[in-house]
Amino acid sequence: MRTQDTRSMRHGRRARRGRGPVASALLFFTLLSVVALTAASCGSTSRPKTPQPAPDAQQILRDALFTSAADSSGALDIASYDPALADDPASATVAALIYPSLVTLDSHLTVRLWAAEGMNVSADGLSVTFHLRSGIHFSDGEPITAQTFAFALNRALDPCVNAPLAWYLYPIAEAAAFHQEDCPAPQQDGIAGPITTLIGIGQPINPVDPLTLTLTLAKPAMRLLTALAEPIAFAVPQGLVQQYGDQWTQHLTDHGGVGGSLFQLSRTPQQGGLRLLRNNAFWGAAPRLREIDYSLYSAAGQAYSAYQAGNLDIGYPSADQVASAPKSAGMQSTPLLRIVALGLNWHDAPFDNQQLRLAFALAINKQSIATDLLSGLVIPTNHLVPQGLLGYNPALVGPDSTQQLSGSTAEAVKLAQTFASSACSGSFAQCPAITLEAPAEDANASVVAAEIARMWQDVAPGYPLTVKVEPAALLQQRTASGDAQFTLSEWAADYPDAQNALGRFTPATPGVSGAVNLPDATSLLATADAEQDPTQRAKDYQAAEQLLISAVASIPLYQEQFFWQTSSHLQNVVFDPLGQMSVYDTLPSVVVMRTV
Repeated sequence: MRTQDTRSMRHGRRARRGRGPVASALLFFTLLSVVALTAASCGSTSRPKTPQPAPDAQQILRDALFTSAADSSGALDIASYDPALADDPASATVAALIYPSLVTLDSHLTVRLWAAEGMNVSADGLSVTFHLRSGIHFSDGEPITAQTFAFALNRALDPCVNAPLAWYLYPIAEAAAFHQEDCPAPQQDGIAGPITTLIGIGQPINPVDPLTLTLTLAKPAMRLLTALAEPIAFAVPQGLVQQYGDQWTQHLTDHGGVGGSLFQLSRTPQQGGLRLLRNNAFWGAAPRLREIDYSLYSAAGQAYSAYQAGNLDIGYPSADQVASAPKSAGMQSTPLLRIVALGLNWHDAPFDNQQLRLAFALAINKQSIATDLLSGLVIPTNHLVPQGLLGYNPALVGPDSTQQLSGSTAEAVKLAQTFASSACSGSFAQCPAITLEAPAEDANASVVAAEIARMWQDVAPGYPLTVKVEPAALLQQRTASGDAQFTLSEWAADYPDAQNALGRFTPATPGVSGAVNLPDATSLLATADAEQDPTQRAKDYQAAEQLLISAVASIPLYQEQFFWQTSSHLQNVVFDPLGQMSVYDTLPSVVVMRTV
């Protein structure tokens, strides 16, 4: 529940829109400035200087990546250059720039065709066919075909590769069974099981011809499309993988570097610094940037200092730095696909009682927590589907059937007293005890938990409530096993789809959220996942979310934000709700300017 987790959003990875309110305001004041300059210059022969794109040789972006990984010498490096193993933000960022995908996401997180120029879904929703662009290839000349993507998808699910996010691809028929087989001999790809591949005629991954790839699904699941935009589904150079095996990524910079998307990898940190060059073999419009040079940092403070010193073009301030920055600093922000919420175990008293759940929800002043406690750096919310995600419902109401965020102490008192009368012999002290667990690693968590406990005592004086701060790993384990009763934790999107935000609230899901049992919501969620019409799909998810919020399946508190600054000579930088610059409609237009 960090208020600013610098560059750690992807998806996270990856929340990745038009102009937001901050950008719109900047545009407005820019226009005012232009008018003022024009007026001041009346009667003068001098002409105001205007910014123009810098020469191509100067189209170099100096950016930062954050990593805790290191090479054998101890020098910082990204964790993996293999997209199948890219489960951290830095690795995912690089992967998105150099590897092609069938589809990608624009800055509004809408699925867009990328290496595929067409797509068909069967009437029953059980097969998806992609039609690839003709003649596309990696920068080293290796063709990118249906077989290339079939190889990559099968490899990502291969148990010997042990890809941590392979479960994103489980909607593909037999994918889960294949991935969960044993691999006693990883070096020889020694799969011990009846499934040795998913590729072939009649198989779930079928490269029908060089330009046609058909995926067969276990059941209709449109969330697969957003998963295919994640690194786990990116195409890799098959020839390089087969030639060098597990060591193939060490040869990505051979012969000038390899890339199949906007850029190619030119240099790694061990070779003098992480550098990406424009891929002249890219099938679409060339990006305006010719080069991206990444500096690696283990701490946000170091990177922001480098930005302030003029050594980086984009700055990623910490929460403290955002709060202390002057209003003239040009700080920009976007909502992230991260919601901090209270999880309630419906199997555990007193949260098996909806009246008590509603009382607790109305006791909390979310606006006060966001504004007063967290300095306005977060967005108070009633939502499980965060702002910025397809399916976000601006008309959603809280469990009190209003959109207010300040709670209702008077109504909460009535509900709590009624509960105490019926379940606690009229005394709050005799009610089932509550333990609110929060992650120890997050400095905000204990503060927010203490404030929530105080708000509840205002409603139910003497109620036995204890705040327990413990290691995040232990809390996560207890939540996943369903042993926790009441938790303060952060949900972050694995992949940008409303199904990821809501699908956990079904009895089939293990853990605290799986204790929720709302048959109508479960039915709506299943319908939405199979729905091919995106508009109707969003409506189904919105209806399911409203049922979950009204029944207090969880108590969302606030949505986190991502903050950044850019140098004055850099234009068109926009980060999406995954904390990334979209390769579809942002990165291609980023440009370095000069004043002439």
